[in-house]
Amino acid sequence: MYRFVHVVPVGTSLLGNFQRDFAERVSIWGFSGWDRWAPDDRRQDLLCSRYGEVLADLSSYLSSRGFEVSAELSPLRRAFDLFGHPPGETLVMLYSTETCNSRLAREAIAGFLRGFGYHVNEASIRGVRSSDDFEEGLVEVLDKVVRLIVDWRARGARVFVNATPGYKAESSFLVLSSLLAGADVIYYMHESFRDIVILPSIPIEIRREYMELIKRFSEPREPREAEEIAGTPDRLRELVLRGIVKLDRNRYVVRRWARKLLESLGGV
Repeated sequence: MYRFVHVVPVGTSLLGNFQRDFAERVSIWGFSGWDRWAPDDRRQDLLCSRYGEVLADLSSYLSSRGFEVSAELSPLRRAFDLFGHPPGETLVMLYSTETCNSRLAREAIAGFLRGFGYHVNEASIRGVRSSDDFEEGLVEVLDKVVRLIVDWRARGARVFVNATPGYKAESSFLVLSSLLAGADVIYYMHESFRDIVILPSIPIEIRREYMELIKRFSEPREPREAEEIAGTPDRLRELVLRGIVKLDRNRYVVRRWARKLLESLGGV
């Protein structure tokens, strides 16, 4: 049983720092700018073909340089020290997109943490290539991360969310949904003084009226029926503007992320 759980989104800062220190090697590989590649960059496949070789070099780099060469590890180490979380009682949940460069960074970080005795779980979520992919990515965050926060809290573990790394939109969504799921602490590495700050973690919940609307829009509704459920045409437009409901083939239906959020929190 873990007493402490740290949820950490993984970006590609490790790759950027490796390139800063070994620019010639990265150039020879043909991977320049690999920390900024789009999910559909053709070089992702080339990186996957040399995955084992590059992972070994990244792991060696981490072992020699330590926690400070990763936006995930630097605040994590400070949190371990600040809160006094011993390796044997601490689980770190790492999740990244399924792209090869992000997965590579995640696996190197996971191996590094296991070397210190920390328990580590890893998960992949969809890489964002379009607005539709973005919503699917949010659904996967809820399914693979937030649902587990609820489970760990139910088992008595304290949950800490590292909001420093990853992409801004996804990290913001993680913070909001983690608060809804009951996370105990959300921390962030402040760039100006390179130390962690604790973000306000006031418990929040979905208003009951929105919970009921999400449930009632689980089935597609004709425009007139949708207005009746919402109460007024303006209220229906507000639900669309908030991204809770969408118009699909002239019918209104709840967005998948909203339905999944309610499921993850046990509201459906």
